[in-house]
Amino acid sequence: MKKILKVMSILGIATCVKLILGFVRAKFLACQLGPAGMGLVGQATMYWVFAIQICSLNIGIGITKEISEGIARNDKERIRHTINTAWTLQLLASIIFIAAVLPFSAYLSKFVFADQKYWLYFAGITVVTPFAVYLTGAADPVLYGFRKVADVSRLIIMYTLIGICLLLVLVYFYKIEGMMIQIMVISVVGFILSYHYIRKCTTINPRPDPGLFRKPQTRAIASNLFQYGFISFIPANIGMFTMIYIRGLFMRQFGVEANGYFQVAYAVSAYYLPFVTNALWGHFYPEMCSLKTNEDINRELNQFIRFAILVSTAIAAGSIIFRKYLILILFSSKFMDAYDLLGIQAVGDIFLVLFSTFSTALMARRKFAGVIGISAIGYNALLLAIYFVVRGMPGIDYRSLNVALVLANVVIVAAHMLYARFDTGFLLTGKNVSLIVKTGIFVTIIFLLPDGSLALVAGKIALSAVWLALSITKNEAQRGLDIIRSFIRRKQAHA
Repeated sequence: MKKILKVMSILGIATCVKLILGFVRAKFLACQLGPAGMGLVGQATMYWVFAIQICSLNIGIGITKEISEGIARNDKERIRHTINTAWTLQLLASIIFIAAVLPFSAYLSKFVFADQKYWLYFAGITVVTPFAVYLTGAADPVLYGFRKVADVSRLIIMYTLIGICLLLVLVYFYKIEGMMIQIMVISVVGFILSYHYIRKCTTINPRPDPGLFRKPQTRAIASNLFQYGFISFIPANIGMFTMIYIRGLFMRQFGVEANGYFQVAYAVSAYYLPFVTNALWGHFYPEMCSLKTNEDINRELNQFIRFAILVSTAIAAGSIIFRKYLILILFSSKFMDAYDLLGIQAVGDIFLVLFSTFSTALMARRKFAGVIGISAIGYNALLLAIYFVVRGMPGIDYRSLNVALVLANVVIVAAHMLYARFDTGFLLTGKNVSLIVKTGIFVTIIFLLPDGSLALVAGKIALSAVWLALSITKNEAQRGLDIIRSFIRRKQAHA
């Protein structure tokens, strides 16, 4: 827990900055574009992320693992070859993607945005994909592999600050088209920043390797990266394709504005989830890669599950309690139809974090069949099936997508726990079982209680304090305080 909290304290500043600027971004876009515009923003962002995932080959976790192992063995050549091999593979994938997609920009623009008039912007986002890939597909995994968490934090802060400045100017003058231009420009900015931090961290000059497939060492590294890339590429892109397909159905049934309301809940979730996922990739994945015995694996898994439940529940509770005010402050009264969606999404996010924890543990241990079977095919087939059932139920209407996500997350976490039981003999500790029971009762109460007055809000806050007091141990509280004090002392020393 202490190591996890240390990583969280370092990345916490970047996450807070990103969160605050994300709120500014959301409010600005809501005022400038309205619900329908927010729906289009969601589609543009989803296509951009999908393109990045395709072109990055999802080899990030493989990069982190190769570099972590290279550092452990003091193998500088392996580290250098890993960085250059990764960039070569991603550049080749980007070129193929651009060649395949660019000729069909007009048709795909209509598919994504329901209008061909955005085809030029669609093409522009496609062309800058190699630059965007370098940030999330290469730089972040390299820095995590070197355990340069502070540099990751600085990179996130600079990238986010520049991005919000560009967005404010471009959207103000060019509306939805300005948002698409911002995506293009920030992709190039991300490349420049990423290149700088990789050079700073490694003193290696990252560049494509034309002789990649002629050298035995780089062929071996490429093979390892492809193994990890393939196994994470499948769930990530099946998931993204499934979501694009479902949201297309969703828009046709409930309208573009309903997609804008969904985007509100989706965006708020994206702002606070990094508080947990930063620790997932900054600590949990590298740690799980180094563990050999089932006893150590189960201990680390139980420890991170406890951390994930505590943090994700605390954040989700805040989202549930203050959702009315979040909508008014971050967006506007026009988005009040997203009120129920925020609460449903927050509950689902607790299970999403647990789902991600189990999936990450399987990837770290190279249990690829479990990742594909449960996290990819199983989860997305389940999500589709549940969505088709709930979307026609009376009283659910445009809440159907969020409800389907919650139910799918719950079932898939149960499936992962069952798999872990047979795989490593995993069992939840008594402390974690107790925590889950308390958390379930707590979340149910605050979700069902109305928000009619400030007294009710105050009551929910008091319940949150009671839940935390009953859930956290004295040692955990003391460790958290020690981390905070240590962080403050370091800042004072630097000042």
